[in-house]
Amino acid sequence: MKDTSIPVLQQSPNRQQYLHEITRLIKAGFTPSQIAKINPRYKRYRGNIKSEFYHWHLKEMPLLKEMHNEWHICKPDTAIELYTEWCNKHGRDFVYLCSDSKDHSFDRYILKGIPPIVFMKNFMGNIKYIHLLNMLDRYKCRLDFEYSYTYTLWNTCIITSTMPPEKVYHDTDPQYLTAPLLRRLDTITYHYKEAGIDKAFAMPAEDYRDFSDLKRRAKSCKGMKFYN
Repeated sequence: MKDTSIPVLQQSPNRQQYLHEITRLIKAGFTPSQIAKINPRYKRYRGNIKSEFYHWHLKEMPLLKEMHNEWHICKPDTAIELYTEWCNKHGRDFVYLCSDSKDHSFDRYILKGIPPIVFMKNFMGNIKYIHLLNMLDRYKCRLDFEYSYTYTLWNTCIITSTMPPEKVYHDTDPQYLTAPLLRRLDTITYHYKEAGIDKAFAMPAEDYRDFSDLKRRAKSCKGMKFYN
């Protein structure tokens, strides 16, 4: 387990010494935000911290990752509850809340310390489809946005949306889009109310046909059913 206690640093006006100390902190497990708070002078090296942080973790992570991806069909208030549950279970620092924005989804991902879990709340398809596929893929890669970029260094992606997978990118042929997306998902969960009671039905993505079939299965189940 890495020692994340704040070390006593020797103050030095030498730029190279600062960069050496920053590298040591990164290897010790500190995030860019934590490093900036240790010494105010480090703030002038934000670009160096970001670059070194990325390269260190890129080198440490294997090319092929073990991924777990979930798609939750639910209302916005349920999405908030799910986000809270994931934060309570894994720790808020380990869950990155991703905005449904074409160019700013991962602006703070590095500063947050590249959390292993990405939570997409109320996803409506504003991110390019190819970006979504790469986000869910087992191979680490670089995602280029108009004003920034990020590497896919997470191993879990939780997507919440009011729409099922086949409806999010409705401007293109659904059959063409759905197949590669479903191959990357592990489970699809339908959250709903019945007689005022919150219920959820989850099924393996490989068995998913469409939303109508999912609702029929949920109704016939008459309760909560999860496939692990």
